[in-house]
Amino acid sequence: MDKPDELTPAPKPATHPTKQRMVKFAGLFPDVSIKLPASLALQGPKLRIVEDISTRLGSIVSAPGYEAVRQLSESIQKVTGGFSEAFKRQTALLARITLTNQEIQRIEAAGWLPHYTTPYDAVADFDDDAEALSAHLEAYYRTEWPSVRETFLEKQKGYAISAEAKETFRQALDAHGHGLYRLTARALFPELERVAREELYAGTLKPITSQKELQELAGKLSLHDTEPGGLHGWALFTKFFDHLYENTTTPETLAVATADSVPNRHAALHGLLSYETPRHSMNALIMADFILQVICAVKRYQAEEASTRPI
Repeated sequence: MDKPDELTPAPKPATHPTKQRMVKFAGLFPDVSIKLPASLALQGPKLRIVEDISTRLGSIVSAPGYEAVRQLSESIQKVTGGFSEAFKRQTALLARITLTNQEIQRIEAAGWLPHYTTPYDAVADFDDDAEALSAHLEAYYRTEWPSVRETFLEKQKGYAISAEAKETFRQALDAHGHGLYRLTARALFPELERVAREELYAGTLKPITSQKELQELAGKLSLHDTEPGGLHGWALFTKFFDHLYENTTTPETLAVATADSVPNRHAALHGLLSYETPRHSMNALIMADFILQVICAVKRYQAEEASTRPI
């Protein structure tokens, strides 16, 4: 691991396909201005802090609990000559980021997605046993399904979408509750396109199946515009940008989609993969709920922009 003695600018996005997609994240974070010693030059452009923290914590996040933060703090101390109160606050922040990142990694390694319905209290109990955690989450969503279903519906009462969209989602929830898991992705992907067409594009008939425009609009949102927010929301944005609408037109891309338990639109609707398990279905519900939130947020910002435009 490189010594974290200074924060250097992130590489230009064009250097790697993943970096190209990270350009879309630029709008997800506000400008960062952290009051730390000037020698660290932590004031910087959008994403610089978040990307650097993510990169540097990536190699130490497997360390138990606060040990990872202690290692990072000692390295910083060698450069600064000691901790100020600001450093202590930053250490606490890094501790929270580390533990949250561990939590998200455990959930994703188990093949699930972080969501406002996730039983987070139990995640840490499984350490790195992805198979056991996956089984626990599947059992939780099965036994607690009536409550989970109502949580979805209660949240969606506040979504600025049509009654048709809410009813379609309710039927997808009912299909899941009856074990009709194959139907979830096949019903929700077309509905998301219909909602986007209706709410954002004035009913246009042009193709929008890849949702590229919606991805670009989503890249201008804040992580506080969706629930869950923060790093949990970041995980869902990442899945939206990098997986959900990727084409699976080659054996290589199909293999990537097959290895992911989150349904891919191209694979689902072109009959390339059958998303048949409770985990597939639940992940489809979570991503669909998330994208409905994105559509509502974009719609809200478009309305605000239109209201301030000179006549």
